[in-house]
Amino acid sequence: MHRFASKRTTKDQRLIYLYRTTSCKECPVRSACTPSKRGRYINRWEHEHVLDNLKQRKEIIEHVFGTIKKIWGYGALLLSGIHNVLSEFALMMITYNMRRAINIVGVGSLIQYLHTT
Repeated sequence: MHRFASKRTTKDQRLIYLYRTTSCKECPVRSACTPSKRGRYINRWEHEHVLDNLKQRKEIIEHVFGTIKKIWGYGALLLSGIHNVLSEFALMMITYNMRRAINIVGVGSLIQYLHTT
């Protein structure tokens, strides 16, 4: 359990919240985590959630583009013009999603599902 302890402002006017955990007293690996007698402290910038969201996006979305560009060798779009590019991109995403579905459930299960819908 983390609880709010205090807040402070840095030299560049960023607001930082300091949280302290109450779980350190019972933790069997406390000495490996922190040398502090009062337990572990966590500093979070007031907009830290924005950085967390960007990190999550990078972990989830960037994998798709990395696969398409590096593994499939599709480093550049072949067409020009907004409608052509959107169509080409849509085809890439359909292909990626179909290959992913085949890898997860298999060809037979995917065909059976498509016949029932």
